[in-house]
Amino acid sequence: QSLEATGRDVVVTREPGGIPIAENIRALVLKAGQGGIQNAISETLLFYAARNEHLQQKIIPALEAGKIVLCDRFHDSSHVYQHYTKGVPETLLKSLDSHIIGDFMPATTFLLDMPVEQTSARRELRGASDADKFELEGLSFHAKIRDGFLARAKAKPNRILVINAAQIQEDVANDIYNACIARGLL
Repeated sequence: QSLEATGRDVVVTREPGGIPIAENIRALVLKAGQGGIQNAISETLLFYAARNEHLQQKIIPALEAGKIVLCDRFHDSSHVYQHYTKGVPETLLKSLDSHIIGDFMPATTFLLDMPVEQTSARRELRGASDADKFELEGLSFHAKIRDGFLARAKAKPNRILVINAAQIQEDVANDIYNACIARGLL
């Protein structure tokens, strides 16, 4: 809303998902329990198939039209979830990034960080009843995910900015908006 208030055209999307075919892949990959994807390489390839379609059909056309694209998750999530927690070779992820993402890297990635115990408590307050297979994992899994994201942010400080997500929503939004101004993105 703050970006649109400045007159910018904004596209809000998510991964996996953002377009119908990618949403179908999302449902397939995130299905919990029996009948869901069990193999980490298969899961990775499906995520990247969804990402490729999402890029080609939605993100790249929006960027080429001069729009700002806000995407909830992108390739960093694949590196953390598939490599850091499931052991998919990073060489595979880097190769997929090279062939699928190419030069369409985010100008800035905002990592909304908070202790996993607080994240779990917020989910419960929201009444999230449609938990996917990742959300059903225990706190130790989520702590490993958090560690992976923080390690990635430390390795890529020019692109990944850590935001304190334990604040109230308005303060988180203000921190992101002010960071965009400071980085010359607006």
